[in-house]
Amino acid sequence: SYQNNRSSMFVKVLKSKMQVLLVAGAPSADVSVIRQALQNDKNVELRTFIGRGSGQFYEGILTDQVVRDADCVMLVGTPKSGDPATGLASIVQAVEIGKGLFFMPSRSIDLQKLKTLEPVLPFAVPAQLEEEGQVFFAPSDDQRNHPVLRSVPPDVWGKLPPVFTVLASPHAKPESEVLARAR
Repeated sequence: SYQNNRSSMFVKVLKSKMQVLLVAGAPSADVSVIRQALQNDKNVELRTFIGRGSGQFYEGILTDQVVRDADCVMLVGTPKSGDPATGLASIVQAVEIGKGLFFMPSRSIDLQKLKTLEPVLPFAVPAQLEEEGQVFFAPSDDQRNHPVLRSVPPDVWGKLPPVFTVLASPHAKPESEVLARAR
């Protein structure tokens, strides 16, 4: 009958694309690979700010509003000397309210400026950088079934090329979860 052939329902419409903000200290091969991977993902809308020296970006000024509009912030090779500290403060505020953060260091990072980000980083910022060296990714046996690591077959981890690092053995904060160690 007409009375029992209807129902009320609510539909929650979610935004279709994740807003990712990529902030890099300078153009580099790392930035290029990450940028290309994100641009190829149809579920990601990417906004980039690539440093050109003396605290300026090719794309213009990194404003607090740009950081607030992002769902996730990716820092590659930044902060470095000459970068404005104002952008770092807005990134810390954004992460503290739940925005995602990805951090990839480079040999040009400024540890004093990195200290600004320490409250939202999963490790304590070391006092000084070590010489750049290569390390291999070694997942811990008890973390091999973690969702982040499970997507890659176990035999692949040993075949991956080395990653270059400059951080002096950072100490994980108690609230962070260590998935792998460098060897």
